[in-house]
Amino acid sequence: MIDKHAPAKFSASESSFLGTWNVILYQQNNRLKMKKIVINVSRFPIRLGQFLKHACVVSDGVEGKLLISNGDVSVNGKLEFRRGKQLSPGDSIVVGDTIYICTTQET
Repeated sequence: MIDKHAPAKFSASESSFLGTWNVILYQQNNRLKMKKIVINVSRFPIRLGQFLKHACVVSDGVEGKLLISNGDVSVNGKLEFRRGKQLSPGDSIVVGDTIYICTTQET
C-alpha cells in the first residue's frame, strides 16, 4: 500500500565538462517543496559566479552578477553579494526554491 502522505523522491543525473550533477525532487501532498541538486566540481576553489554557470542557474557572468547583486543567492544560509566568493566542498547555495550542494568530483 502506498502512503499518500510520505514524501516522494525522484532522481536524475547529468554530466558536463566540470563534473556531474544529481537532482533530487521532494514532493509531499502533490506540492513540490524544494529541489536539492548535488553539483560535483572537479577543481576547487571555484567562485560563486562560475559555480552558478556550471550548475546552469545562469547562462553567463552578467546574468550571474545581476542575480547575486539583487540578493537572490545565499551561501551556507547567508546572503552573498560577491560574485567572487570562493566555494569549498560541502557549501550549500540557495537560489529560489533550489538548494545546490557543492561537492568534489567522484572517482
